[in-house]
Amino acid sequence: MNSEKKAVDNIVDAIFRALTQNPRTVRRVQQILIFTFIALIIFDLFLAILPPEGDTISQIIQRSTEEGLFVLCYLWGVLGSHFFLAHKGKKLLPELLGVTLILAIAVLIFFLDNRSLIDFETTAGNQLQLMYLVDLLTGLVLGRLFWPQRYPHLGKKN
Repeated sequence: MNSEKKAVDNIVDAIFRALTQNPRTVRRVQQILIFTFIALIIFDLFLAILPPEGDTISQIIQRSTEEGLFVLCYLWGVLGSHFFLAHKGKKLLPELLGVTLILAIAVLIFFLDNRSLIDFETTAGNQLQLMYLVDLLTGLVLGRLFWPQRYPHLGKKN
């Protein structure tokens, strides 16, 4: 089991070194991301200018989540912290246990979701946004604690 983990770590390190030490690959990934970002902005502006109103990407996402599940914000926070908040230290929990805890909390949030108690018509927009923000931040913190992305080579000079 330990040799398998070392083999996977070696493969990940080799891929990381190959991607970061090859400026051509890094440049290509940057170009793809920048192009995608600019294309989405132009497409959203294009949709905002043309009729019918209310069909931009941001408006569709907003309508879809206004009465959505609070657990989605929690899961978005967990995924955000997993993919974008790397660290070089040891993990707090084994990965399987951490993911199990995160999913158990998500199930609790899903079943304890009292959307039936919230009147979305009369609830002030700021209160609703605050509830979504609390779920997002909870997901960020718990994702960082229980399911972090570990990069042992952070801070090392090649």
